Amino acid sequence: MFKQRVLAKPWILPSSIYARNRGHKKSPPAETVLLVEKEEEKSLIQHIDFKKLPPYAHSIRNLKLLLLSHIKDLQRFSPVDLLTVDEINYAVTCVARHDLPKGFTERDVTNVLLAALNLLLRDGNIIVPKSTADKNGKTCVAVEETFIVVGTWNLAATIKSAAKRTGVVVVRDIWKKIVSWGNGWDGTTKGVIGVVVEDVLNRMVGEEWMETRPGVWKKVDI
Repeated sequence: MFKQRVLAKPWILPSSIYARNRGHKKSPPAETVLLVEKEEEKSLIQHIDFKKLPPYAHSIRNLKLLLLSHIKDLQRFSPVDLLTVDEINYAVTCVARHDLPKGFTERDVTNVLLAALNLLLRDGNIIVPKSTADKNGKTCVAVEETFIVVGTWNLAATIKSAAKRTGVVVVRDIWKKIVSWGNGWDGTTKGVIGVVVEDVLNRMVGEEWMETRPGVWKKVDI
């Protein structure tokens, strides 16, 4: 009989060893996992349909995704504009019915829409120029408010200018520049700006760009 020895530190084989000797695939890098999650979210946004969703899925989060799929091709909009779209009006009503099963009013429906827009505002997908604020300093949005969509239409020139200067685009630097504009732009996030940067660079005719590490893009010689 032999005495068992306990290692002070667990010995973990590299994933490459498992892949070579057990036929397992090597674990993807973290950046790849994030990319897959991003693509899955894009797919969800493109296919979300409240008429096909079960009642338990009539949530603010899914309403937010539906709104995002609708506004991505707009430059600006107001909540009143959105409520005239049949698909959105139906979805907002579904969420109101889910959250207020004992009954709801037209005002409740409007408040549900504003709550979903507040989520997009917090995420940095939209901004409110010269936004009003309540006594606590928090942004207040009203049904007549005009929102501006953060996208290629208003950021492409800034991104292209940075790209032409050095052939390198750093998302953090672009984000800092945009936030410095103020007037609502200080509410944008690096995540949203990163998506816009990728979209702009991938559409530059005759040029190829590669993300060498998270948030850093370099021009590739063709």
